[in-house]
Parts: sequence; structure tokens; C-alpha cells
Amino acid sequence: MRWIGRVSYSMYLIHVPIVLALNYVLHDHVPILAVLALAIFLMLIATEIFYRFVEQPAIRLARIEQAVEKATGA
Repeated sequence: MRWIGRVSYSMYLIHVPIVLALNYVLHDHVPILAVLALAIFLMLIATEIFYRFVEQPAIRLARIEQAVEKATGA
């Protein structure tokens, strides 16, 4: 549960594009439940990747900027 709480913003950003893309590509070829299962699987993987390589660096950068502003009095 902690993982979901930690990556929830990344999950929010990534879930719709994955579901829509899979539905567009696979809707005539694969049952909808299989598409949803695949979407959930891909969403979990993409969420972790997005969290590690986009969200965490952005958070670190914001903290560095805040520290610089505090140190310089800006």
C-alpha cells in the first residue's frame, strides 16, 4: 500500500494513455478483460519507471532550488 501512495501521482498521469493505446490497438483482436489485465500490468511497470526517472529527479531539483533560495535569501 505504501508503494501505491508513493507513486500515485505517476500512476494518475500514466494510466489513461496506456489504457487508451491498448484499447485502440487491441480492441478488435483481444477480449476486453485481457486488454485491461495487460493495461494494469503495463501501468504498474510504467508507473515505477516514471516515478524513478521523472518524478524523483523533479522533487530533488525542487529541494535543491529551495535550499539555494534559502541560502541566498532570494
